Amino acid sequence: MKVKKSNGQRRGILITFLFLCVILMIFTIPPLIRSVKQNDVVSSEVAKLYQEDDFKSLVQQVQSKPSLQEVDLDACEALANRLRDADPQVFAALIQSKDSNPVLQQALISAASYNHVSLPEDVVEDILLDTNANTDTRIEMLFYCSDQGEKYSDRIEKVLSDEEIGFYAIREYYGKNPRAATAFADNTLQDYNGTYSQQLQGALWVKTQTLTASSSEKERQEFVSFCDRLIEDNAENQTTKKLILNYLGTIDSWESLHYLIDNKDYVEFLPLLADANSKTICGILEEEPDAQRLEVALRAITYGAKAHFHEALSSNMNNHAAFYANHPDLQSLAEQALSLVQEEVQWMQKYGSQQ
Repeated sequence: MKVKKSNGQRRGILITFLFLCVILMIFTIPPLIRSVKQNDVVSSEVAKLYQEDDFKSLVQQVQSKPSLQEVDLDACEALANRLRDADPQVFAALIQSKDSNPVLQQALISAASYNHVSLPEDVVEDILLDTNANTDTRIEMLFYCSDQGEKYSDRIEKVLSDEEIGFYAIREYYGKNPRAATAFADNTLQDYNGTYSQQLQGALWVKTQTLTASSSEKERQEFVSFCDRLIEDNAENQTTKKLILNYLGTIDSWESLHYLIDNKDYVEFLPLLADANSKTICGILEEEPDAQRLEVALRAITYGAKAHFHEALSSNMNNHAAFYANHPDLQSLAEQALSLVQEEVQWMQKYGSQQ
């Protein structure tokens, strides 16, 4: 049996409903009003900036260049200083403005980093995670995220496998979390299926860092073998091959040094090899002579003689005169290397203090 509500009960329910509506209006309308006012203020400040001659001039200087790298550094710094006291919302509005081309967007994001501006998180995510956005703008936003400490580590992690900015993401992620970045790199190398990608390139870079810092002979040899496979798979792509070879050249190890010294695709980079592998080369010069290892070290020095090899090479030749007497070809190579190193020492003595 239904029980009818009395008029008093109905009035009570209506009063309660109206009271709840009033409470809801109290808590929702003021924030909406504030939001509208805030948007008006931001729009007004942005419009005012574009009316000022100095700001318009800076914007024109930046937007006239095809890339941020070609924008005058003073202009970028001036733009950052001009916006030093700007509200983060104003920064965001300028970055998202239809009047800002990608180069200006990148300059503004860089200026936000320069001025330690905390951009709205939704704006950061919209640009960083938008695969349709300008690639260089996304990369600049990635650098901004990296500058914010741990705040955006999870967002950087989201783009590790991105086909456009994955390489840069992995490098920045390694700076935040080396262990996790190394694990990601190891998995990427293990999953290699014949396709050279952004994340594979980033993984190679991470491995060169970890192998240089601490590794076993087995780990280094496995990496050299893996890179050799990559080079074979990309035999027709000279850019990719040279990139892989350059990664190998930075490890500072006997395994990579031995692999590169006779690699025909590395010839143009041989002058860089000795300096990048100076620890390994000096180690070879300090140990008991081994003809193969010594030949590789001496050849590397002749391609790129540096003053810092002088002491190790001189001591090696003095301490192992009998060995060189029995190996005339190596003695000739060592003398050539020492002569080139001495020339470098003399040059440094004459001009080094002016550098």
